[in-house]
Amino acid sequence: MTADIITYRLGEKHYCYIVAPKTYDAAIQAARDNYKELKDVDPARITLCVNSFVGAQPQRVRISPDSWPIVLSRLSSRQVVEIVLQPSTLPHIVVHAAEDVDSLPTYEGLREQSRSKDSYLAAPPSQSVSPLVKSISTELIRSVQRHARR
Repeated sequence: MTADIITYRLGEKHYCYIVAPKTYDAAIQAARDNYKELKDVDPARITLCVNSFVGAQPQRVRISPDSWPIVLSRLSSRQVVEIVLQPSTLPHIVVHAAEDVDSLPTYEGLREQSRSKDSYLAAPPSQSVSPLVKSISTELIRSVQRHARR
């Protein structure tokens, strides 16, 4: 039996009852409609999850778009659908010709630029990825540095 009303949660304390959406896209739109914090967020960054036991451990499990109708039909009345934001991705730098490489910013240049905008970007890169920190792939940095030395 499919639930008529489900509970969404954004963060630790923001709960909202909503009419159960029939599709995953409608579920994402319902999240955006019911939480003003999500109004301007790219829908591709919004994921829906449920807490479930995997083995003996409670785990957050992401709901895929194709599985939405099945998960919805099996949600218990006390189960909460969590809204989780994926980190935004930086736009890819596209190099069309070798001469374009010279115009790419160096890593140090990017760090200097970021100091004035976002202080958390100014720190040297770590080996682990944090959802709060924007990053540039190591491969891109090495590629730019190799071409800049020519």
